[in-house]
Amino acid sequence: MLGNNPFTIVEAVALFLLFKKISSKEIKIVNLLSGAGFMVYLLHANFLKYLKIEKFATGNTLILVLHLLVSAIAIYLIYFIINLIYSFVTKPLFNYLGKKFKFLKYEIKEEINETGI
Repeated sequence: MLGNNPFTIVEAVALFLLFKKISSKEIKIVNLLSGAGFMVYLLHANFLKYLKIEKFATGNTLILVLHLLVSAIAIYLIYFIINLIYSFVTKPLFNYLGKKFKFLKYEIKEEINETGI
């Protein structure tokens, strides 16, 4: 199994420690792209019927790969734009509701015990 390989475990721990030091609040583009990525994950099935993959699957493999690549980029860009519009419209609403209902706010605080974990 892959999970039992010591190199895989060391690599996973190293990647975890590397990304633990990066503050996600500082990387705006990652936050922007991740919101669109989640929307793509939830809604991409709606576009699959329009791609006509069966038509391209019987033809040239290069054309199929290019079609899939262009389709994936187009779907991501469409949902990225939709996510930007959604964020632009809902941000003022959520800010207003946050000020109106202060008791609904919560914070997650990271506590470190004596061992540093």
